[in-house]
Amino acid sequence: YMHQSIQGMKSLGWQVSSSETDPATKSGLIVYQQLVEGHGKLYQFARVVLKNGLAYVVTASGTPPEDKLSREVRADVVMIMNSFRIVA
Repeated sequence: YMHQSIQGMKSLGWQVSSSETDPATKSGLIVYQQLVEGHGKLYQFARVVLKNGLAYVVTASGTPPEDKLSREVRADVVMIMNSFRIVA
């Protein structure tokens, strides 16, 4: 699923900043970026969790100050996205 998501976003002009998977939890995180004219870089975070044969995706987007994705901003977004739980 992660590979297909990455290929789909690339076909729409997004670049992949990073991606990581955790086979033990059947989850992953993909960070995309795209240059938006007049606004700088737009980052899209996609948290993917596989459960019962379905993929659940939580996304967040943002334009960090000065087009810089600091470790602190990334850590904050990942912490928020990791707080979601599937209750099915």
